[in-house]
Amino acid sequence: MKGEAGLDEEDDGKKVNYRLEIYGNDTTFNIPVAVVTGVKNSPYFKQLYRLKTFNEVVDEIYNEVSYIEPWVAGKGLGHPSSAFCLLYKMFLMRLSLKQMKTT
Repeated sequence: MKGEAGLDEEDDGKKVNYRLEIYGNDTTFNIPVAVVTGVKNSPYFKQLYRLKTFNEVVDEIYNEVSYIEPWVAGKGLGHPSSAFCLLYKMFLMRLSLKQMKTT
C-alpha cells in the first residue's frame, strides 16, 4: 500500500522507505553541470518524456544506446549521447527497489 512521501506501507502498518538513496547532489546526480545542461537542452532528452516506467526506459536503452560519451561531436560543445540522456532520465524517475525488482 502506498503511503505518503514515497513510503510503502507493509501489512503490519509499519512504514518503510524503499526509495533508492541519492548520494551527493540531488539535482545533478554528480554529473558535471555542463553535461546536465546539455542533456536538458537535447531534443532526444525532451522526447523521453513519453517514457513513464522503468521497463520502458530499459527497452529504450537496449534499442538506442551503442556507446557512452558525454559529448557527441557537433556544433560548439556538441550534445550528450543517448546513454547520458537515459541515465539522467532514470535519475529523475526516483526509482524504488520494488520498481527495479519487477523486471
